[in-house]
Amino acid sequence: MVRAWRQQPGMLIVAFAVLDVLTFAVTRPAEQYASHVPVADQIFWLALDSLLAWRLWRGSRVAWVILLIITPFPLIGSLVATFAVWSWPTYGQALAAIVAAQTMLLVSPAIRDHIRPSHQHRRTAVIVAGGGLRGVR
Repeated sequence: MVRAWRQQPGMLIVAFAVLDVLTFAVTRPAEQYASHVPVADQIFWLALDSLLAWRLWRGSRVAWVILLIITPFPLIGSLVATFAVWSWPTYGQALAAIVAAQTMLLVSPAIRDHIRPSHQHRRTAVIVAGGGLRGVR
């Protein structure tokens, strides 16, 4: 686990995406009691997070910043809109745990190193030092 936390950003980004789907699964039953957010809107946010996670996989620093900003939105929305309706110990605590885990994954050393501009230069230097890409002309 320590090795993944420090050296495997791909696995951490996949874990972030899985937690994003889990957020959708946690908030859907709660929405039956307080139907404030339509399914289409939640699917839009899920698709946006998936797109940004893919861009993060590709090394985008902008996607990382946007994900850091929008990750707490489901928790904030649930606190503001449906605090009195939800049974807070179940849905609220689960959502808070998911958001905390996603935020921890985004600020992990592996992901921060993955989006660092020097990471791109190191990869290019390795390709050049290794004689270029094999099979590419």
